[in-house]
Amino acid sequence: MSSNEMDIRKVYEMVTDCWKLYKKYFSVNLTDEVLQQIHDEAVGLEKKYESHSFANAVIAAVVNELGDIWKRKHSR
Repeated sequence: MSSNEMDIRKVYEMVTDCWKLYKKYFSVNLTDEVLQQIHDEAVGLEKKYESHSFANAVIAAVVNELGDIWKRKHSR
């Protein structure tokens, strides 16, 4: 395994952390304060996983999905 590949345990941990972020905010009204909290937590995860490209992609997907969920709920 090259130094830029994530160990399978680290991938599991990263996916679990992303799931926790999603679970925490998926039904929350996205106020400016909540958006800042999501941003701060996402940046923390990026740092934790050393800005690994796979981690960044999963984190970005979760953050984007949270925004999309909020948009769908409020476009009715």
